[in-house]
Amino acid sequence: MKRILPLCYMLLTGTFVLMTSCNDNDDLHNPIPENIPEEVILEFNAKYPNATNVVWSTRDTYAVADFYLASTRAGGHEPNTKAWFSMAAGHWNMTETEISYHQLPEAVKASFEASPYASWRIDDEVDKLQRSDNNETLYIIEASQKEGNTETEVDLYYTEEGILVKEIIDAEPNNDYHEYLPQQPEGNIQSWLAQNFPNANIVDYDREHNGTEVEIIADGLKHTILFDNQQQWVYTQTEYHRRDLAQIPTAILDFLRTSPHYTSDNAIDDIEKYTTRDNGVYYSFELETAYDDDVKVYVNETGIIGRPQGGSSAGDNNVPVKDNLQSFIDQRYPGAVILEKDYDRGYLEISILHDGIEKEIKFDGQDQWIRTEWEVRELPEAVKNAITAQGYTLDDHEFDYAETADSTWYEVEVRQGRNELKLHISPAGEILRTEYDD
Repeated sequence: MKRILPLCYMLLTGTFVLMTSCNDNDDLHNPIPENIPEEVILEFNAKYPNATNVVWSTRDTYAVADFYLASTRAGGHEPNTKAWFSMAAGHWNMTETEISYHQLPEAVKASFEASPYASWRIDDEVDKLQRSDNNETLYIIEASQKEGNTETEVDLYYTEEGILVKEIIDAEPNNDYHEYLPQQPEGNIQSWLAQNFPNANIVDYDREHNGTEVEIIADGLKHTILFDNQQQWVYTQTEYHRRDLAQIPTAILDFLRTSPHYTSDNAIDDIEKYTTRDNGVYYSFELETAYDDDVKVYVNETGIIGRPQGGSSAGDNNVPVKDNLQSFIDQRYPGAVILEKDYDRGYLEISILHDGIEKEIKFDGQDQWIRTEWEVRELPEAVKNAITAQGYTLDDHEFDYAETADSTWYEVEVRQGRNELKLHISPAGEILRTEYDD
């Protein structure tokens, strides 16, 4: 195959043609690999004429250029930008650029500084993802917090308008964002989106073995849309926050305020509206409770309801999850039906129906199982005896049971005089942890 020589120009039929950029890559130290198509090199030079220290590689069907841009993060000349090009089409698809916090759009900084993560330590190096076509530009802020001997890291994904679209706890290190390379919806999915959200920008597009999930930004809100394996629409989930209460129907809020879990509008953490094919329209309210716990209340036009199933009909398992997560659920909770999938404080929470019991499974950003919790109404005698022996009385008669890879315990709310506490007690009656209601 004819190769482009690493020169700033070459004489071709009497005309000077720019083939590679005049930069530090134009020497023998960083030769262009033979398998990089000429169309890619031409597109790269046109898009980044000031790039220096260019190093090429390939991944899957993409050519990847790592290089330095002086207009981005200041200091040094090490590569601070990565651009992905389709080798088949020869076109640019995505660029990851390192910028500093002060270079963020004001809307992103304002949103972050008003978030619960504002007090966390942040990395001044922010990743900016620019993507082709109608794919949303994303800014990823890395923040961390140390409590005792445990350090927690979170990646926060914002749009240019400051909409937080993802929180991922303990994500894979050295992420190259390969999974965010733009994909175009196909067939009926494309036509459905064009009809229902013609001006939307895509955040993420995931094909799983039991459906396709599309995350978009439209009308200043994030929407998650599920299609089944026949590309038929199943539901649309729209995310609201406490500041968006004016957009929630008054009748829905009036029903919510009759819930025993409701204390005030300030306790409303998140709101999700589900427009579904089979369950009509309903809202899910996440309410903050004591001990940093949360409870979800579901409301439709008739009042407070139980949690609807996420699938197209009872018994179906249509909420798409990754194959490895599906395998974990199938092995540990055989026969389980996936009711819902959501992110909460950076963790992926998958709600299942298993043996007639609703259970919440939590995973971190590396798909590692953190724990599973569900409600129980009876306590073992050893647990009851431990509560009595410490002089506590039960403050609630609904309890949570939790299991991890190496431990199990009951979460019990108790009272001692005027003090309200939550105890973590092993099935054998050992008190593992005591929490006080702040």
